[in-house]
Amino acid sequence: DDIAFQFEPIAAALDYEQSVRTEEIALVADIGGGTSDFSVVRVSPQRARSSDRRNDILGFTGVHIGGTDFDRQLAMAAVMPALGLHSPLNRKGLDAPSWYFSDLATWHRIGFLYEPKVLTQVRGVLRDSAEPEKIERLLRVLEHRKGHELLAGVEAAKIALSNAERTSLDLLAYARAGAQPQAGLNLTRLLGDAWVASLEWSGGSSSALAGPGETVLP
Repeated sequence: DDIAFQFEPIAAALDYEQSVRTEEIALVADIGGGTSDFSVVRVSPQRARSSDRRNDILGFTGVHIGGTDFDRQLAMAAVMPALGLHSPLNRKGLDAPSWYFSDLATWHRIGFLYEPKVLTQVRGVLRDSAEPEKIERLLRVLEHRKGHELLAGVEAAKIALSNAERTSLDLLAYARAGAQPQAGLNLTRLLGDAWVASLEWSGGSSSALAGPGETVLP
């Protein structure tokens, strides 16, 4: 038998076609890790017998937004502030460098934060921090190479928030910083489209509305 390969959205439409009884126009969304692709395909029991389906592909497009973008949004809005994002230094008017947190929230950038020169820089920031307990958490995450594990925890929280109003993330599982104040985060998702809308096509970031002991994701 011959083996033919097919684009995933088209294959999904052809698989769906096996269940239809009349002609339909199907919109197929393929949301991956870094991109989202959309196809409009005509399906019907009669057309399923055709070997050439090119005319049934009515349109397709894609955007460079996927699951990892949501991971990053959630990490930056709800988790990184607990590790020192926007944390002030003792030098007036300066905050901890934001690129540490941006890289820690980006899957393919995390490994660079484990380099000795970066760890030395973070230790310097810790000495000059007005909120050293937060920077200490960041340092412990990096020293123990827990960045990927932390972002996997963020991904798990994202998945949990798809079906629930609330979930939690224990930072102490990643930042082994000894005797520290409570470092658990209660994450809450507001219903509706606001969470998705915070991911603008231009790459805009969302903000967190924080109440006592919890982070609310818009």
